[in-house]
Amino acid sequence: MKAILNIGIETTENSDLKSFLLINKSLLEKNGYYISKAINIEGHQGLLSFLSYWDKKKDDHLKQEFVSLPSHIHTVILTNENFHSIPLTKIEDIKQSLNDLFTKIEITCYISSQQSLCTSSYSTLLKKGSSISFIENFNKCSPSNNIYQYYNRLQRWNHLFNKSVFKVRLSTPRFLYKNNLVDDFAHALNPELYEQFNTSFNNRTLCHTGQLLLRILNIVTHSKELNRVAVINLYKEIILGFSNGKGQTLKPKMIREINKNFKFINEKE
Repeated sequence: MKAILNIGIETTENSDLKSFLLINKSLLEKNGYYISKAINIEGHQGLLSFLSYWDKKKDDHLKQEFVSLPSHIHTVILTNENFHSIPLTKIEDIKQSLNDLFTKIEITCYISSQQSLCTSSYSTLLKKGSSISFIENFNKCSPSNNIYQYYNRLQRWNHLFNKSVFKVRLSTPRFLYKNNLVDDFAHALNPELYEQFNTSFNNRTLCHTGQLLLRILNIVTHSKELNRVAVINLYKEIILGFSNGKGQTLKPKMIREINKNFKFINEKE
């Protein structure tokens, strides 16, 4: 049985991949692809829970989930955007677990340019409650920030797994099948099944106006002692509802600065 691990990276449409897998879950399982329950563990907030899922000393979740799968299942898909950034010791645990359970392993990873990650990460931060400004987020985009150090983060995985198991792709539209990350993943997964997949959904994004409104909401919320969860969620739904679109973008000067800072790192093999 084969295991496909999608290891991120954060904010590069990985929430879209999760939606794709869940929406097409029945079709995938009918055709031999099983979606691991680990997909329900969310982002950084659930990272500790996600890592404990792989801790054999605490629980034997993996064995319980995979050894009793129907005989027609030939591939298990596991995805979490924090896979690529976990400690080396945890990667070792994951490798051991996979080797015990699967005969073949494939690791997929979509990475975006640092400037794309900088802009997309801003909306993600706002949705999580941050009140950071766009300029403050831009100032964090530097080689000293590990979030933008793709090379170092992937090297941890490459240190333990053979290079041949990796399928690393750029999330830039022109490099993707039909210029879309979800379509690219779906087509690579099974070209013959591709036409039956539902890839037309769209996770809501934030335009510049929505970013400004959500940041104001976060600032106001943080200034109050009472946590009015229901009201906050309602405002977020309103903002997300009419502010779908492209968020604030980097100015040419900013893009040049990021490209200059990461030129040496991005040219590494």
